Amino acid sequence: MRNYRSVLGDEDGSSCNDECDHVKIANIQFAFCNGKIIKALKNRGEGLINGNFSKVTKYEDIINKEIEDHPDELRRPVKAFVTFT
Repeated sequence: MRNYRSVLGDEDGSSCNDECDHVKIANIQFAFCNGKIIKALKNRGEGLINGNFSKVTKYEDIINKEIEDHPDELRRPVKAFVTFT
């Protein structure tokens, strides 16, 4: 894992001067590999709104299978969006 000095300067942090010490992390947002679940949740929601309960059941099965088959992939962040001050 790289530290903020390597992001702001050279890989070894050598070009990062004293100004780097004033840099702070303001916010970190993680993104996960959960696109299939989000899509299935939206479709399930449409089924609930429209009263199409067979559609709800279908998408609940898809959601449950995805959670059961790929639990580690769903918990592991794949991207981080970092805001510095």
